[in-house]
Amino acid sequence: MRSQQVSSPSWINAIVALVKDEAHSAQPGAETVITRLSEILFVQAVREYVRSADTSRGTLLAALADPQIAEALALIQLHPGEPWTLALLARHVGLSRSAFSARFTSLVGMPAMHYLLDVRLTKAAALLRTQSATLHAVARSVGYDSDVSLSKAFKRRFGVAPGTYRRGIPPGRHER
Repeated sequence: MRSQQVSSPSWINAIVALVKDEAHSAQPGAETVITRLSEILFVQAVREYVRSADTSRGTLLAALADPQIAEALALIQLHPGEPWTLALLARHVGLSRSAFSARFTSLVGMPAMHYLLDVRLTKAAALLRTQSATLHAVARSVGYDSDVSLSKAFKRRFGVAPGTYRRGIPPGRHER
């Protein structure tokens, strides 16, 4: 049996050629251009994968293939600090609350409010490790009214207090 020849889409060759040209050009800003081209290459590769993937099963790819659920995912990811409710998300994407809830859970594999909680806590963890913002500022930026409410949710999820997490102390270890 002969192996099938798979041709790459023309955009791959074009972007790779541009990256090579930039890498050999030694022009001012070449590193920035290469970074942006790499980002475009990644986005295009993900698009191609999503386009060709089997999205009939309940996976994140299936959720991204659904325009309304993909929009809700983007809203949550881009604006985790908004006071999202199930009704508000459903209204933003043009679905009834019950239809949105059922479709989101079916495609993403968890209810929308659980997904929102995961996003908020994941973003809070990233901010704690990469920025020196106060716990109150981190809490507000990811949608918590107070640092106390973030601390409680954070400890439930990660097993350590936000300050301990920020200092890089693993769960189960105590400071001296």
